[in-house]
Amino acid sequence: MGFKISEITKFYENKPKNLVQALRDIHQKQSYITSEQLKEVAQNLNLSLSKVYSTTTFYTLLSPNPKGKYVIKICSSTPCYMAGSENLLKYFKDKLKIQEGETTADGLFTLEMTSCLGICAVAPAMMVNNKVYGDLTPKKLDQIIEKCQTGEIETEKLISLGANILDKEEKIVLQNCGIINPESIEDYKKKGGYAALSKA
Repeated sequence: MGFKISEITKFYENKPKNLVQALRDIHQKQSYITSEQLKEVAQNLNLSLSKVYSTTTFYTLLSPNPKGKYVIKICSSTPCYMAGSENLLKYFKDKLKIQEGETTADGLFTLEMTSCLGICAVAPAMMVNNKVYGDLTPKKLDQIIEKCQTGEIETEKLISLGANILDKEEKIVLQNCGIINPESIEDYKKKGGYAALSKA
């Protein structure tokens, strides 16, 4: 294991509200937290084992079970879903021959879904371990998988932040923003403003 639980929990003793941070510190040293470690955390922080276990299983960034060397988390937020995150999930299921929540037989990959990664402008997005990737295409996915399989650490973020970042966005409420004079009711009417009211 290479570290002692007590070395981590000593910073959080008498501070049970810091349970999540203590668990994250342990999880960053290995990809999961064993049942023995959970017991030790509970004892050191003077918490019930059920509290520590339920906290560990509630947060997707924590796990009581071993995971692959590379944990792939596909964003399931609305923008990513609309941009094709379901296709990403299918790609990985087919490519890695595993289902969501499973780990490949060689222990290299674990496949999961996660909530918003906060980069909606470059949807669909995913995270591999602690690195976030956006604007994903089958070609980019192949590159990422290949670099993981060959042991190369992906240093390029593969997130483009060019001028076309909002090309997919369709303005509805603000569709006339920057087009009409905001102080002119006549401009607003010319663009269809109050059309429904005039029919009433």
